[in-house]
Amino acid sequence: MNRTKGNIILAWLGGLALLCLTAGAQAAPLNLVTSWPDIQANDLDVSYTAATGSLSVQPSVTLLMDYSQDGTAFTAISNPGLSLSATVDASGSLSGGSFSISGDGTTLLSGTLLDFGYATLEGFATFEFLLNVDGGTLASDYGSRAGMILGGLAQGFSGDFSQDFAINGMMGDTKMVVPVPAALWLFGSGLLGLVGVMRRSAG
Repeated sequence: MNRTKGNIILAWLGGLALLCLTAGAQAAPLNLVTSWPDIQANDLDVSYTAATGSLSVQPSVTLLMDYSQDGTAFTAISNPGLSLSATVDASGSLSGGSFSISGDGTTLLSGTLLDFGYATLEGFATFEFLLNVDGGTLASDYGSRAGMILGGLAQGFSGDFSQDFAINGMMGDTKMVVPVPAALWLFGSGLLGLVGVMRRSAG
């Protein structure tokens, strides 16, 4: 994975929520703060069909994924796979869905979707999924809850779920999450993003 690009996206994901609120942009975030472990992925495509409320996340032609248990080192995942399907209505509310992350022919994480949030600002978009983990070889590392956060160029998406959209080449993080009040989430997400960049730079 391109580490420079990954660092930029990580830092941007942490700061986007704060910018959305201070700038008055359209946003409906989940108010989650993330912690290790982390599965990073790039080149993910998000598509939505308004008529059926079907939202899906699938890899582009090339998918690269890395895993870190504590943030000190990342290991490449061979033969990676990722899929997520959700039903989201015209108001942006989730009614159900499931996800699966695999590597080298083995399921790493799998489960169902509990909640969904999103934010848009100045041409960028973030999608957040609260996950119920019920299977996979990494399930014991994550516990019962994980969060998948996708970020990238909005490519025309403005937060309107009454029409179809497709976004290509998003970056993703799947980490353990803990619900906290909104103010703490804003601080914690930004701090974790900066710490990630500093650790990568030091390495």
